[in-house]
Amino acid sequence: MKIIVEKFLKTTKLSSDCLAISDFALDSTKKKKSFSVELRDFDKNLKGLIIESIESEEFDFELGKVLIINLSSQNKTTAAYQGLKKIILVGLGPKDKADRASERKAAAALIRAVQKTDKLAVKWQGDAAILAEASILINYKFDRYKTDDKKPKPKELV
Repeated sequence: MKIIVEKFLKTTKLSSDCLAISDFALDSTKKKKSFSVELRDFDKNLKGLIIESIESEEFDFELGKVLIINLSSQNKTTAAYQGLKKIILVGLGPKDKADRASERKAAAALIRAVQKTDKLAVKWQGDAAILAEASILINYKFDRYKTDDKKPKPKELV
């Protein structure tokens, strides 16, 4: 998997077919869910699709939980997000309990969810080094003595 780290701006046109967004767990004690500013910005560009999906699936960003939202040509998005086929939401768990181990668990869940994705854009709330580490460890395959010539095609993480 090829890993590229770039600055992610709200106005950036995505050239990937999948967008992954991580966030901390929602406060379940409140009557109305309060979403992060970043998540609301992405949701605005996707015409309310993200928050609608979160509420209909009752997704609460628990540690290591993943919600995959498949997009079709009927979904109305802004021009910057026209090429997207999937949005993947990843839970980082409660913010007050966040540590490197929980971040690794969330990163591993994300990388497992995108195994067949060619190019992925990620808005990661934590340490990008942990995301890269999880990507390398999960995609490692010891095939030194394997006789089959099938090698996985390279993937790209943006």
